[in-house]
Amino acid sequence: MATERDEWIKERAYTLWELAGRPHGQDGEHWRQANAEWEAGAQKAETSRASARLVNDFPINQANQA
Repeated sequence: MATERDEWIKERAYTLWELAGRPHGQDGEHWRQANAEWEAGAQKAETSRASARLVNDFPINQANQA
């Protein structure tokens, strides 16, 4: 069964292939690029979640004392 990640990568690789003019034999490159984009997005999302946790954990009264 395909995961959300797999479906996103498949659709993105297809889009990249179409944007490149549907070249023959470059499916692996489009798949690698789509995978890299997914990973970059996942890493960015994790960084955002970590930043949000830091902000949420910072007491408001300490922020006003600075």
